[in-house]
Amino acid sequence: MDDEMFVIANVLPGKLNAMVKNVMRQTGTDDPVEAVRLVNSGEWVITPKKQRWTVRADGIIILDALPATTGITGQQYIDDPTFNKTKWAKDIMKSKDFWVTAGTIYTLAIIPGSVLSDDQRMLENVRAKADRCGLLHGKAISPEISCLFRKYYSNQEIKQMGLAWLVAMHESIMDSDGDPLLLGTDRHDSSPLLDTDCDHPVGLWDRGDGFVCVSSQESQSSDL
Repeated sequence: MDDEMFVIANVLPGKLNAMVKNVMRQTGTDDPVEAVRLVNSGEWVITPKKQRWTVRADGIIILDALPATTGITGQQYIDDPTFNKTKWAKDIMKSKDFWVTAGTIYTLAIIPGSVLSDDQRMLENVRAKADRCGLLHGKAISPEISCLFRKYYSNQEIKQMGLAWLVAMHESIMDSDGDPLLLGTDRHDSSPLLDTDCDHPVGLWDRGDGFVCVSSQESQSSDL
């Protein structure tokens, strides 16, 4: 019998399941059989992922431009199977203050915690740093940038950036308890996860944290 039939003999079922889920996410299908067919037929070719960001001399990470937004709503992001969401993240995405765009091309920028000294690593100083660097944050950007980052960037890429936790610097949104929250994500969950953190202006953050702003956002002509 052909030995190639047994190449997965020592691969645990959980690992195979994770691989198929990754292929489903990358191919955009919710059918695992179709995902496998796309790879086996050669219609979808697995290739090494190129690094999709650059690091400036000042340590700020500039990501490649994302695809133009399509007006996906908060509820549609909640229903998106490509990443998980905590209760609090869903709470924020259901809020009337969660606004989205259509036809906007974002270039995101990350301020790594390491560019600020340990005793200065607080959100009020991050925002001041963003202003000095000409980065957009607060009311100038949509909270959808958290969802877009989580949809297009993997845990492995976050690790390669040297980061553990990322929080988006959109205008804070009140949750059902009246706490001001920011959408964020970390790389420690087994699957991509969108979570939240409290917008505490003077609380200290860690060196491995990153703060997501916008380097540029352009409106694309669209019939949407």
